[in-house]
Amino acid sequence: MKILQNIVLSAALATSMVAFSTSTIAAEKKEVVTVHDLINTTISHVEAALAAVTAGEKTEVVLAHIKEARQTQKDIIVGALDQERQKASAKLVIAGRDLKDGKTKEGKAMLEEALAAYKDLLTQAK
Repeated sequence: MKILQNIVLSAALATSMVAFSTSTIAAEKKEVVTVHDLINTTISHVEAALAAVTAGEKTEVVLAHIKEARQTQKDIIVGALDQERQKASAKLVIAGRDLKDGKTKEGKAMLEEALAAYKDLLTQAK
């Protein structure tokens, strides 16, 4: 009887492990995102930040767009383009700092430079 209990328990445990491992594998499938998609998303966030500055939106709104752009660009991992991505990212940091300090004109100019840098990055990625 004791042996039968161990066999049944082992079979139940093995069955549950297989059921959970299959669902885990199925859940890990992710949508494929290309470098071009990431760069385009980053560009759209920078354009939104620039439009918000131009429209005179609150600084928090502009900084939120800059934050989203910085988060998205972190996933752009291409060896040859990494240095250019870092330079463009530095421009976003400077733009955010200028806008926090109330230097709207300088922040807007830096956003325009960052936008141009990301568009150049997109053409280099092709």
